[in-house]
Order: sequence, then structure tokens, then C-alpha cells
Amino acid sequence: MDPEFWKQRWRDGQTGWHQDDVHPGLIRFFPRLELNTGDRIFVPLCGKSLDMVWLAEQGVQVIGNEASDHAIAAFFDLVELMPEKTPDSELVRWQAGPYTLYEGDYFALKPEQVKGVTAVYDRASLIALPKEGAHGRKAYMRQMRALFGVDVKTLLITLDYEQSQMDGPPFSVGYEEVIWQYAFDHIIEFLSEEKILDKEPRFRERGLSRLTEWIFMMSRYEPAYAAFSDCPQDF
Repeated sequence: MDPEFWKQRWRDGQTGWHQDDVHPGLIRFFPRLELNTGDRIFVPLCGKSLDMVWLAEQGVQVIGNEASDHAIAAFFDLVELMPEKTPDSELVRWQAGPYTLYEGDYFALKPEQVKGVTAVYDRASLIALPKEGAHGRKAYMRQMRALFGVDVKTLLITLDYEQSQMDGPPFSVGYEEVIWQYAFDHIIEFLSEEKILDKEPRFRERGLSRLTEWIFMMSRYEPAYAAFSDCPQDF
């Protein structure tokens, strides 16, 4: 699941995760992020998601990260903007209008590149990664904690199914895992639980007998016992 995997998927057109509509959960729960005009929201592993267009229409600045230059170029073609491309540390910054997208490895992002971000929208990032490994979910959350401090809210959407019935991505991330990974330093709100297998026949064709979409709101805070440990509780 390193960046080359995703770049190859984009080159081959194997992008079944891309949706042609804005996610209804984003529209429904966006107000819970309590963003003001001009605030900055981070969208990891953003691809060419139309959710970013909707976010910009709400008056916020969109900061994204994507490994594939193909996906980023396709996004700017979609919004009919000509981005300025600038090398930025190990990444390349594409900027135009309300969008700043960093091309390259998510794990190479630096805090100064996402400075001022007050919210994170994760629709298909956490579930895109296996649990273990240098580019796994545990490493993903360690990087997220390194990038952002307290008072950053995260709107998280995951899929939950019997992992033995299908190989990821997307991988199964149920509410138990979310609790174990986030509860160390986040207030977790369960916003929505929906059985969606009937809406996603492609997953039934891959062998799934159930598929649940979870939507969570996480509010980051500094735990009272943080001084005693630099490491979040592992799940």
C-alpha cells in the first residue's frame, strides 16, 4: 500500500473508490465541524474527489494530499483551474483558487504544510490502508497526530464488514477499532450507522454478506495523562 500502488491504480483506471456524487454524510454533518469562511480543512488521500468541490463551495480552503499526479491533474481539469506547481520539501504543491493539493507520500507531509488546518475530512483514507506496516493504519494515525494539535475536529467515514470475506482495499474498520485508536486523545461521537450492502452491489459480488457505513466526529484534546506517555494507546 505504498504510494506507487496508488499511482499505478490511477494510471490503470482502477479507481472504484471514486464517487461521482458528493457524499451525503459530508453534506449532512458538515455543520458539526463548525468551520467559518476561510478556514482550512485537510483531505488526506484526496484523489479527485468531488467532495473537495463541495467543501470549497461552503467557503473553506481545501488542503489535500494525493500520491498520484494523474489524479491531481484530473481534479484541476474538472474544476477548470490552472494550478501553480511548486516543489515543497519532498512533495509538490499544486495551488489554484481555494485548493492546495500536495502531490506525494502522505507520510512525507510536514506540520508547516498543513499549518492553520482546524478540521480533517477522512472519507476513504483510513479504510484504504491495512492495519499494520509502514503505510498502515497505525502509522497513518501516528502521522496524523504529528501533523495536527488539539482542537482539530475529524469527520471520519468508515466501512465495516467481515474482513475474511474480501481483501482490501477498502479495508474493514469497525467502531471497535475507531474507539481503540482515537479514544486516547479524542472525544468520539457516533453520528450515523447505515447498512449499505443493497446500495453497493459490487461489494456483494466480491463476497460480502454485510456492509455497514459508520460516520464519526472526533474532537482532539490533550489527555491529562499525556505527560506520562508519548505514545497513543494501540488497538
